[in-house]
Amino acid sequence: MDDPATDQSNWRTTGDWTTPTTHLAVELELFLATAHRPDVTVAPTRCEPWTGDQVVAHVAATFERFNEMLAQSRSGDLTAPFGPDALNEANQAAFESFSQNAPNACERAVRTFLGLIDDPNELIAHQLGPIPVAVQAGFGLSELMLHHHDLLSAVDEVYRPSPGAPEAVVRGWTSAFDLPQLAQTTNVWNTLLDITDRS
Repeated sequence: MDDPATDQSNWRTTGDWTTPTTHLAVELELFLATAHRPDVTVAPTRCEPWTGDQVVAHVAATFERFNEMLAQSRSGDLTAPFGPDALNEANQAAFESFSQNAPNACERAVRTFLGLIDDPNELIAHQLGPIPVAVQAGFGLSELMLHHHDLLSAVDEVYRPSPGAPEAVVRGWTSAFDLPQLAQTTNVWNTLLDITDRS
């Protein structure tokens, strides 16, 4: 998700957003079931050079960052955590400093994030600039789905997200990024895989 943000409207500060809370909770359970599989834990993934367990650690660290940024934002500081082109470097740094049990930390971080969300239109600091927390939650949902795909692909299995979960991220993605194909597709999941070079 390194695409530059579009400059198309005032979507960042206005609008009636809905947080995909139920989809996040369902996808978390599905993700954790796979994350605990011993064969997945040691499998090399397409997220080179990470193994399955390391991908789970990345997801845990990502949601920990969401929680930190929400706390920072609620203190009145909406400063971006890093530059818009520095996501990969930030992810690698977070991974390198990660030292917890990956599945347990992932569950804790995601559940904490879900528990913190109140107003879907609340602004949270982001590398693209402040965005509605509902959009951030959609990005988190994308993380769970896409990296679940990565985990199962590593053991030659196919992942299909829960019904409605891919569709729940379309509005946020198309507001933040120049992705007309995502708004127009009849198969959101396959298009997400194409956009992120996973097809």
